[in-house]
Amino acid sequence: GSTDDLFGRPVGAIEPKSPTDVVVQSAAKMATQPDSRYVTYDGRKRTEIGAESTVDYRLIATNPTQTAANGLTIYWPVPKEGQNWGQAVQPTKKAFEFTMNLNGGIKSELPAGYTVSYARDAEPTSQALKWGGFDWTDEANTASWTAEDWARVNFVRISSPDDAQIQPKEAQTFLFNMKVGDVSHEVAETNPLDVMAPAYLRDLGSGKGYRYGQPVAMLIEPGVITGKVWYDIDNDSIIDKDDDGEDLEQAIPDAVAELRDERGDLVETVRTGEDGTYKFQGLIPGDRDPLGKKYTVTVYNPAPPKTDQGEGASNPYTRFSPVTEKGDVKLTGTADAQKAVSEPVTASLAGRVVLNAGLSRPRAVQVEKIWDENNGAGDQTATTVSEVSVRLLANGKAAKDIDGKAVGNLTLSAAGTWKGVFENLPIKDAATNKAIEYTVEEASVPTGYKATVTGSDSAGYKITNKRSKVTVKVTKTWSDNENQDGKRPDSVTVQLKANDTDVAGKTLTLNAGNSWKGEFAGLLSHDDQGEISYTVAETSVPEGYEATVTGDAASGFTVTNTLVRGVVSLVKTDAAGAPLVGA
Repeated sequence: GSTDDLFGRPVGAIEPKSPTDVVVQSAAKMATQPDSRYVTYDGRKRTEIGAESTVDYRLIATNPTQTAANGLTIYWPVPKEGQNWGQAVQPTKKAFEFTMNLNGGIKSELPAGYTVSYARDAEPTSQALKWGGFDWTDEANTASWTAEDWARVNFVRISSPDDAQIQPKEAQTFLFNMKVGDVSHEVAETNPLDVMAPAYLRDLGSGKGYRYGQPVAMLIEPGVITGKVWYDIDNDSIIDKDDDGEDLEQAIPDAVAELRDERGDLVETVRTGEDGTYKFQGLIPGDRDPLGKKYTVTVYNPAPPKTDQGEGASNPYTRFSPVTEKGDVKLTGTADAQKAVSEPVTASLAGRVVLNAGLSRPRAVQVEKIWDENNGAGDQTATTVSEVSVRLLANGKAAKDIDGKAVGNLTLSAAGTWKGVFENLPIKDAATNKAIEYTVEEASVPTGYKATVTGSDSAGYKITNKRSKVTVKVTKTWSDNENQDGKRPDSVTVQLKANDTDVAGKTLTLNAGNSWKGEFAGLLSHDDQGEISYTVAETSVPEGYEATVTGDAASGFTVTNTLVRGVVSLVKTDAAGAPLVGA
């Protein structure tokens, strides 16, 4: 033949050949891993999974040619321990070493006209011509199937329409999800392996023929990294337990945990269950890994505090519990409390590497100062006090915050509308594992006031300062020989004085009917200038009497009216009326 088309080509050049047919590639990864972790078996790379893993199994049918290709029918086996579909489908020539069960039907959208069918309890055979004769159930007829029905499926068929064509460079994706069956820890430690390849029947125009796609190899690795995320209510980094060993503190479900390799690449993402635990599996135990592969675990705060990027949760966890020598916490929280990260670790057999994270939600106690200056009117503006200091007590003792530091006094003032809050407080006492009762008291009650505390640590406290009140008692006594001269009046009036000034409207009428006694009640003990000096005075001393006041405001006053008697002077005179000297 002519060699004109090779003119100018170097001698011995290799002419690459273009693909001539549709290619079907299979790949698998754990469902919790990103798509970048899909692995196709090349004789070396295997999909490492755990004994309890859920696996995504993906088939991609691609037409890499330059011309349209007729449709195809794809078959693939669902691994069942001990079953063998022949070397073409199971390239290692070995029966499946562990079972996998479908979690329902196809998870991706089917191309128009395609159907997926399932065979339950089919007899494994390497004779492809028998596959079409299985008892097939189309996906459309599986609505009533139970988990047991799906567990019986051991062969799957994907069929294109008879007139379908796969266009050049076109790719069709089919995604399924499987769960590893019961595999004991002992079996998992033997590294059981399932290898399988899809088979696909092609209409080549001149006839039909089977092709075999690129396989997957799923290897169970027993290495595990696990941990618990819990509400460390007392922030002591210890998972508190009762006498039976049951956890007392609340688990935190649905927290996101990430596993990353030494390069920082994401390996897997999981969420904590209702019991607060997460598990990364399918890892090579450190004592078996010649490379000593290390991983880091990151746990994210499911209810983080507010940040500049968003409002956060209404009741956030504000911090991760610290790593302590005797504590259960093994992940260190970031300063913004958004996540906690472990030190690099190797995987181990189940239960030996436990990386816990505790989250706490410190509480707060609200305090409000009320000034009741006007006998119950609660006038906040009448006070001349500039600020007050409030002390917090925890179970009657000086309070400490969640970090164990002494809680300082809270200063309330008009600038803060007489309100404040004690923050960052522990909810429980780590020593007793009981809730802490918080109370407040005014550190120094302003002179002339009496402080009253109402409320609770949950609803908030109000400290009401009322002006101190005093009562001034008055007793009238008479020194007139039991009124022998009949001059005693029926009553007298006593005037109250404050700082030597008459107090308007403050008088007492004393008489025999009230036993000549009375009192001035509800008097302010202080005014803005200081303590008030109260005295009393009789408004009009009866004629012939002299009034004296004894006592004080604290013990009471006594107003004594003493009868004043006349004085008679005798002068001796002579007959002419002149005073006699010396007489």
